[in-house]
Parts: sequence; structure tokens; C-alpha cells
Amino acid sequence: MGEQDKVKTQKPKKDYFMDDESKNMDRKPLIESDTYKAEGKLEGKVTLITGGDSGIGAATSILFAKEGAKVAFTYHSSDEDATRTENRLKEIGAEVLVFKGDVGDESFAEEVISSLTDKWGNIDVLVNHAGEQRYQASITDIKAEQIDRTYRTNIFSMFYFVKAAFNHLSEGASIINTSSITAYIRSLTLLRSQHTKVIPHLLTILEQTGPEFHLLVLWHKTRRYLIRKSESILSLQDRSGLR
Repeated sequence: MGEQDKVKTQKPKKDYFMDDESKNMDRKPLIESDTYKAEGKLEGKVTLITGGDSGIGAATSILFAKEGAKVAFTYHSSDEDATRTENRLKEIGAEVLVFKGDVGDESFAEEVISSLTDKWGNIDVLVNHAGEQRYQASITDIKAEQIDRTYRTNIFSMFYFVKAAFNHLSEGASIINTSSITAYIRSLTLLRSQHTKVIPHLLTILEQTGPEFHLLVLWHKTRRYLIRKSESILSLQDRSGLR
């Protein structure tokens, strides 16, 4: 990542974050399809994806770039992932802005929106994708600071970015909030993060005049712990809107 491309923001906080770098994952995420044919659906549009450096976030960044958008994304600490994604976006030919920081801090959201709009003008698409999930065996193992950290990443960040961006949205702009199937299942080991996945539903229905809100519930490529029997796989496939 060249010095001229970096946007100076606050130093990200390290409390209660777990390593999510792609290089440390057992199964590397598939972030791009060789068979996808772009149609220029986002030509010239200004887009922002939180957590857009890896996994689904990176896939979204790349897809938007292929469709002709200017792409800005945030990331927390995975410099290698961010550089890889930034380089790929530039290979595609997109204009790119990269922001490093803590989405759970309101001042970071304000810095991102201010820097982005100063350079590109109003925002056409905001994707609130950044999130975290933790496994803990019992509610007695969960500390108050951990609850606060999870809420800041999974919930507060959405409010912060929507609030900061609201007066900088283009006519017909879209806001996409990412949730998870964990909002619909019972899991004692995911208690700390599970209930935070319900909040995006509430935020999404708070639609005001102006932007169009969308909720994306991720479950078509679920984790192995959710799949117990073959019929479960078929059931998820039938209910999934993603193909």
C-alpha cells in the first residue's frame, strides 16, 4: 500500500479482538469468481464497505469495483489482507480509499466519512459489514468489557456510520446492514455475539426519507457447526436468497 494511498486515521484498539487474517484460516475464503461478468451497474458510484479487506467484505469490494464503482473500505489490523484487496481493486481499475481503525469508535466513523466525502463527494452505497463473533462455553465466562467490545463492533458501528453518512448520501442511496443466521438460532456458546445480530433488523426498519435500507442475512455458506444432517443443508439451500 503506497504512502499516497493511505488515509491517516486513529490507531486501532486491540482489546478483545481475535486474529482474523486470511493467512491464518484453515479454509481460505473465496473472494472472487472468474466466471462473473460485470455489467457496469455501479459505474461512477461512491461506495463504502466496513470490514472490506477480507472474506465477504473483500468479495463485496471486488464486486463493486468490477461494476465500475469507486471503492472505499475500512479494516482493523490485517495489513496484508488490506494491501492484497487494495491492489486487486486497482488492477480492476477502480479508484480506492483505505481506512485503518476501530469501527466501534464514533470518531473513526466521522473521520472516514469526512475524508471520503472531501475526496469523492456524496455516498451512493454504504455497506455495514464489519463484525466479530466469539465462542465462550458459559455466560459466567463473559466479562462486561467483552460485551461492550462486541456491541461496539457489531451494533454501535452501524449507528456511527449511518449517522455520520446520513447527510452525505446521494439521492437514491442504499444502506446495507449485514446480519447472520445466528440471530435465528439458539447457541449458548455464541451468546455474547448472537443477540447483537438481531439489532441490524431493528436498525434496518428505521427507514427515513432518503436512503433505502437493506438487510443481508448471511447463511447460504454457513459454518459446519450449524449443519447436522443432509436435510439441514437442503433446507438452508432452499431458504437462501443467494445462489
